[in-house]
Amino acid sequence: MVNQNLTATEIGFTHEDFAALLDKYDYHFSPGDVVPGTVFSIEPRGALIDIGAKTAAYIPIQEMSINRVDSPEEVLQSNETREFFILTDENEDGQLTLSIRRIEYMRAWERVRQLQAEDATVRSGVFATNRGGALVRIEGLRGFIPGSHISTRKPKEELVGEDLPLKFLEVDEERNRLVLSHRRALVERKMNRLEVGEVVIGTVRGIKPYGAFIDIGGVSGLLHISEISHEHIDTPHSVFNVNDEVKL
Repeated sequence: MVNQNLTATEIGFTHEDFAALLDKYDYHFSPGDVVPGTVFSIEPRGALIDIGAKTAAYIPIQEMSINRVDSPEEVLQSNETREFFILTDENEDGQLTLSIRRIEYMRAWERVRQLQAEDATVRSGVFATNRGGALVRIEGLRGFIPGSHISTRKPKEELVGEDLPLKFLEVDEERNRLVLSHRRALVERKMNRLEVGEVVIGTVRGIKPYGAFIDIGGVSGLLHISEISHEHIDTPHSVFNVNDEVKL
């Protein structure tokens, strides 16, 4: 039978020894680390997470997702184990602050860089417009379409809620710049449909001494002066005006 009245000296192992042992084998956690953790308490505006530290870590609701979250239960479940990003060093209570949003943010930039490398066309709904253009979300990241790259006859304000095909113009994580083009996506689609020998309707957009520039649904083509008529002409200005519609 174990004698429960033994002193610390008789055991040879004090509370201080035990604390020192914990320190020796405790994991070192640093901001920027991604670690596994288990949810063990969900609170109204956050959650406590066991990551193996001496004190439970905390994730505030604003760090739970790259998107807006109204309740922690939208993202986390009790006893769920997943990856967390260590956002800050321990506070005065020895507690670390965690983030899921930062992991999603890093992975979203990885995905859009890959999409840009593949010259992919993506689709996204416009959620707001401003003087300069329109705002969309790609992989949860906020993207901007300059007004010069929006190809539609609608007023910009009427684009809110509309789903647009888009191509990437700029992907810069360091400057937090994600710039897209609606016009480029339409031009590519139109180019893929055009075939040699096809008859199309175009609009004259510019006239030069050597020919006319014709817009065919967003694609700009040159109609050389030698292809305008069987008869000799001195200048395209004698045949066309800007905004004329022509069959080609």
